[in-house]
Amino acid sequence: MSQKTQKSVVSINDWQVADLRLTTFPELPVKAKEIEWWQSTVGESPESRTFYPKSGELREQGPFETGVLSLNIQQLRIDWHLTKALPHEIAEDDLPTVGGFSDILQSFHNLMQKWLENDCPKLRRIAFGSVLLLPVERRQEGYEQLSVYLPHIELDPEGSSDFMYQINRPRNSNLGIPNLQINRLCKWSVSVFVNTLMKLDPRTRSSEQYYTPEVYACRLELDINTTADFKGLLPQNKLVSIYEELAAFGREILEKGDIP
Repeated sequence: MSQKTQKSVVSINDWQVADLRLTTFPELPVKAKEIEWWQSTVGESPESRTFYPKSGELREQGPFETGVLSLNIQQLRIDWHLTKALPHEIAEDDLPTVGGFSDILQSFHNLMQKWLENDCPKLRRIAFGSVLLLPVERRQEGYEQLSVYLPHIELDPEGSSDFMYQINRPRNSNLGIPNLQINRLCKWSVSVFVNTLMKLDPRTRSSEQYYTPEVYACRLELDINTTADFKGLLPQNKLVSIYEELAAFGREILEKGDIP
């Protein structure tokens, strides 16, 4: 086994947000066609709004910060998502991210707090999710960096590939809600990104494909949620506090790695 390069935990804002999500599961089916949550939460109309009569699903989307905010309402599931907008031009070192974790989380939190306080229906479950990327120079460096966050895993950076580690470490909530447990599900890996560009020649109607150089990043996917076996409804006056606790568990994982 090769000798490991000394790495350390990085600032949580060095982790870049590829996806940020709030998911809720309401007590009763939602009548999406009648809902105007986007206007009351974001303060303006969505850029697009699509209603599907057969399924009763509503999808809304619009720009937010450096990315695209979307609201997807199904009868028994509601998702708020923040992802990167498709760029007009692709840089060689471009990753599909919208900014540093701390900065983007605060902006997203402000919106979600408004929705949870003013418009959110009664809930059975709530979840905080995110996909985070930490740029590295090569796969081996990514494995060396992951080793810092995964002290219980023995990784051979030079002799390994296709590594993926998934674990759930449940915790009891600290909010004084009886029998409320929190799932802390994490998936750790190293990803490689290659952008494909296509050049069209209108005279010959032919096309050529170009590929940008490979870009590597440590990848962490978080799904932190109230457990499905919780009986009854989540207290309406504590929804914001529950969401904040879920997000705080996410920050803790970025600061301390895989700990019980």
